[in-house]
Amino acid sequence: MMTANKDTIHPAKSLRTVIIIALITVTALLMTAFAALNYYREYRIAQEHLRLSVDEISRQISMGIAQPLQARNVEGLTRVIESYMQNKILAGVVVRDDHQIVAAMTRDEKWRIVPATQSIRRANNLHKTSSLLYAGKNIGTLEIFITPEFIGSDLRQSMMVTAVYFIFFTLILMMALFLVLIHYVNRPLEYLEAYATKVSESDVNENVYMPYAKLTREMSDLKRAVNKMVERNNARYRELNSSQIAMRETEAKYKDIFYNANEGVFQITPTGRMLTVNPALAQILGYASVDEMLDVYENPPPGIYTDTAKIREMLSLIGKYGYVKDIEYLAHRKDKTPITTLVDAHVIHDEAGKVLYYEGLMRDITERKRLDELRIAKEAAEKTAQSKNEFLANISHEIRTPMNAIIGFSNLALQNNLTPKLRRYLSTISGSAQNLLHLINDILDFSKIEAEHLEIENIDFRLDEVIRNISEIASLKAQEKGVRFTLSIAPDVPPALIGDPLRLNQVLLNLANNAVKFTSSGCVSIRVVARDVSPETCRLTFFVEDTGIGMTEAQMSKLFQPFSQADSSITRRFGGTGLGLAICKRLVEIMDGQIQVQSQPGMGSIFSFTVGFDRPGPDSGATPDANAAFGNPADQKVRECESDRIEDAEVLLVEDNIINQQLTTELLEGMGLRVDIANTGPEALERINAAAYDLIFMDVQLPGMSGLEATARIRKIDRLTDIPIVAMTAHDTASTKKECLAAGMNDFIAKPLDVELLMSVLVKWLAPRPGRNEMNVDPPGQSPEEADPGFNVPQSLPGIHFEKGLERLQGNKRLYLNLLTSFVDHYVPAAGEIAKAIGEKNYRIVADQAHTIKGAAANLSLSDVADRAKQLEHAVRSGSPEDIICAARELEDAFAVALRSVMELADANRNHELGRPEAAQPDAALLASLFRDLTLSLQKNDLRAAKQFAALRKQIPNRTFDAELNRLASMLTNLDFAGALHLLDDLTETINPRPGGGLKIEDR
Repeated sequence: MMTANKDTIHPAKSLRTVIIIALITVTALLMTAFAALNYYREYRIAQEHLRLSVDEISRQISMGIAQPLQARNVEGLTRVIESYMQNKILAGVVVRDDHQIVAAMTRDEKWRIVPATQSIRRANNLHKTSSLLYAGKNIGTLEIFITPEFIGSDLRQSMMVTAVYFIFFTLILMMALFLVLIHYVNRPLEYLEAYATKVSESDVNENVYMPYAKLTREMSDLKRAVNKMVERNNARYRELNSSQIAMRETEAKYKDIFYNANEGVFQITPTGRMLTVNPALAQILGYASVDEMLDVYENPPPGIYTDTAKIREMLSLIGKYGYVKDIEYLAHRKDKTPITTLVDAHVIHDEAGKVLYYEGLMRDITERKRLDELRIAKEAAEKTAQSKNEFLANISHEIRTPMNAIIGFSNLALQNNLTPKLRRYLSTISGSAQNLLHLINDILDFSKIEAEHLEIENIDFRLDEVIRNISEIASLKAQEKGVRFTLSIAPDVPPALIGDPLRLNQVLLNLANNAVKFTSSGCVSIRVVARDVSPETCRLTFFVEDTGIGMTEAQMSKLFQPFSQADSSITRRFGGTGLGLAICKRLVEIMDGQIQVQSQPGMGSIFSFTVGFDRPGPDSGATPDANAAFGNPADQKVRECESDRIEDAEVLLVEDNIINQQLTTELLEGMGLRVDIANTGPEALERINAAAYDLIFMDVQLPGMSGLEATARIRKIDRLTDIPIVAMTAHDTASTKKECLAAGMNDFIAKPLDVELLMSVLVKWLAPRPGRNEMNVDPPGQSPEEADPGFNVPQSLPGIHFEKGLERLQGNKRLYLNLLTSFVDHYVPAAGEIAKAIGEKNYRIVADQAHTIKGAAANLSLSDVADRAKQLEHAVRSGSPEDIICAARELEDAFAVALRSVMELADANRNHELGRPEAAQPDAALLASLFRDLTLSLQKNDLRAAKQFAALRKQIPNRTFDAELNRLASMLTNLDFAGALHLLDDLTETINPRPGGGLKIEDR
C-alpha cells in the first residue's frame, strides 16, 4: 500500500530519460573537473615561465645599468630603465647604491612609465633583488617588480579555445554512448519487461517465450534469473496450492480428532470463560454436551474453580516458560464430585504480545492415581514384609548360635555322671531349648510363606518312610501320656511318589503333635487313603484323628489364623504360638490342596487334607537336589562300629564364634579327632597352606571373607580339590544348601548340632580315607615327650602359653621351639614395617600385617602378641590415627617380651643339648624308612614333611649334622621344598641310611 502511494506521488521515469540526464550530468561534471585541472596546470606553467623571465630580465638590466651607475650617470641610467620597461610585465625598477636610491621607475593607473615617488610593492607583483657588480666589485642593488596580470588574460583566452574543442568532442561521445545504451540496455530491458508482463498474466502451466534479442552477458544472466524466479514462483504456487489442500484435510482431521479425542481439549480466557471445549472434556467434567458446558462457563459462577492455588501456580509457570506440562489439578464435576486431572497448557498472544487465551489438554487420572497409590502401598507393604523376613532370618540365625551352645553343652553334660536333680535341670534346659528351636523354625516358615519365598521341592520319595519318621517322633510323646498311636495306609496308596517329603512331613508332624498335645486319653491315628490314582499322578487324603478336647464352631472359625488358637485359655493350658496350623494350611494350599477340620467339644477332632502327587516312572531315579547332595538328616544312621575309623583324623574348624569353637572342638575331640581352629577365611587358607587336614568344617557366615568364598578359593588349589568340606551354619534353608553345593562344599550340617548327624557326616567322609601310616611320624609307643624326656621347658615365660602350644602340636617340644624361633625371625622385623607404614599412612599394609601376625601368634599360643595384633587390626578399622599408633606401640612391646622369652628358651635348650650324651646308633631300617617318607613328601610338596622331618631329626645326633639339619629345618619352615629336597639328597648320600649298607654317622 505504501509502495503504491509512493509511485503515485513520484511517478517512475523512463530509462531513456534517466540515461540522458545521467550522461549530461556526468559530462558536465567531467568538463568542469577537466577545465579546472587544465587551468590550474596552464597557470602553473605560466608562473614558471614568468619566474624564468624575471631572472633573465634581472640579468639583462644588471648588465645595462652597471656602467651608468658606476659613472653616476643618472640620466643615462634612467634611459636604460625606461627602455627595459617597454616590456609590459615590468611593474617597476629601483636602483640603489650603497647609500640611497639612485633611480626608480614605475607605472601609473594607465600603465604609463613614471618616476617612482613612493613604494612600488603590490600584492600580486613578483619581486626580485640582485646585486650590481662592476669590474668584480659590488656597486649597488637592483630591484625589479613584475606583474602576472597579462599572463592571466592570455591564459583565459587559451582556455576558452580548449573548452570549445572539449565540448565538441564530448557531445560526440555522449551521442555514441547514448546509442550504445539504447541498443544494449534499454531495448533488452523493454523486452524483459514485456516478457515479465506476459508471464504474470499467463497461467501456471502456460509456456511464455521472450522475443529474440541480442543480449549482453549481464542481460542473459538477468533473463535466466527471471526464468528461475518464474519457475520458483510456479513451484511455490503449486506447493501453496498443495499446502492449502493439505491444510483443509488437516483441519478436517483436527476437527475429527478434536470432537472424538479421549482427552479434553479447551481454550480459556484469562478471566475463566471457556472459548472452546470438545465433547471429551464435557464428559470428563460431567456435562451432557459441549453447549451445556459452554453456557455454564460463559460467566463462570463463584467456586467453580476450586483449586485456586494450583491455578496460580500454572499461570506463574506459563508466564515464566510459556507453557506447563503434566500439572496435577483437582477439578470438580458438575455434580461436585472431585476428580484428579493432568493438565498441559500453553499461552496464545496477539501481535502486541497481549494474552488472548490459554489452550491445552486435560486428562482424568483419578483411577490411575488410585492404582498408583495402591501400587505404592503394595510396594511399601512388600518392603516391610521383606524387612520383616530379613529381620526374622537374621535374628533366627543369631538365636541359633547360642541355642547351639545350650543344646550342645547340655547334651555333653548329660553324658557325665550327674545327680538326679542336676540331670533333671539339664534335661529341662535341653527340652526347652528344643521347643524354642521348633518355635524359631515355625516363625521362619511363616515369614517365608507370607513373603511367598517358600520353596517347594519336587523329588522322589517313599511315603512309608515319611509316615515311619512321623510315627517315631509322635509315638514317643504319645507313650509318655499313655495315648495309643496308630497308623493306617490304604492298600491302593502308591508307595513311591514325587513331591516335597519335607513339607509333607512338616504338616503331618505338626498335626500329629497337636493331636497328642490336646489328647489326654484314648488314641491318635494317622490314615492315608487314595482318591484319584493314575499311572502318572495321584491324589491322597491324609487324616489325623484324636480323642482329645475337641472344639466348638466358633473356635474352629479362627483355628487357622496366625497367632491364634481355639481360645486364650488353651494357650495358657497347653502352650504354643498358634502358628503351626496356619503354616500347615498355607503349606497344603501351596501344594495345591485344602485342609479341613471336624470337631465337637469333648469328642475329639479330625484334621484332613488332600494333596496331589506325581508318580515316578518304572526306570526313574531320584531327582537330584541340595538335600540329596548333602544327605537327608532323617535317613542318616550312625553306625557305632565305624566310629573307630575316624579316630586321629585331623580336622580344621573354620568358625568365628568362640562358644561354637569350644562346643564343636569338644564334640569332635570326644570322637577321637584332632581339631585345629581358624577364625576367618584368610586364616583358614593360611592354615591349609601350612598343614594337611582330612576334613574341613566351614562356617558360611564369616567376617570379611565368607565361607562360600573361602571354599571357592580352596577348590582352586590343585592338591585340595578332593578334600571334604562340610558346611556348618545356622541358615538351614534349601537355598543356603544350594549355595554351599555350588561353592564346592560336599555336605551340610545345621546348627544347633545334632550329635548323631555329626557322627554320620564324619563317618561318611573320613571312614573311606586312605591309611595314615605315613602320617605317624612318632615311633610306635613313644610320645614326643618320651622321645626327648630331657628337653628343657620352663614352667612359664612372659608372652608364651606353653600348655596350649604343646597341646596343639601333640606335645612335640622341639618342633614347638623351632616354630617359635622361626616366628621370631620372620615376624619381629614386621614391627619396623608397621611403623614405616603408619608413618606413610598406608593403613592397608598395617591391617594386613596385623592380621597375619594375629593368626600366626595365636597358632603358637603367643597370646599377648596375638591380642595386641588383634587390637591393632581393630584400630585400623576404626580409623583413629591415635588408636593405631598406640596399638602399634603395644604390639611392639609384646614382640619384645616374646623375643626375650624365645631367646631365653633357646639358650636354655642349647646348653641342654651340649650336655646331652651321644645318642645311640639309630636303627638303619627305621632311619631308611624316615628318609624315604620325607623324600616322597618333599617331591609332592606335602606339608606333612615338617612332622616327618621332626621324627627324622630325633634319630640323628644334633651335634653331628647340626648345620645341615638347621638349614633343612629353615627351608621347611619357609616352604622351600625344592631346596630341602636337594639338601636331603646330599644328607642321604652322607649318612647312607640303607639297611645292610652301614650308617656313616660315626665316620664324621
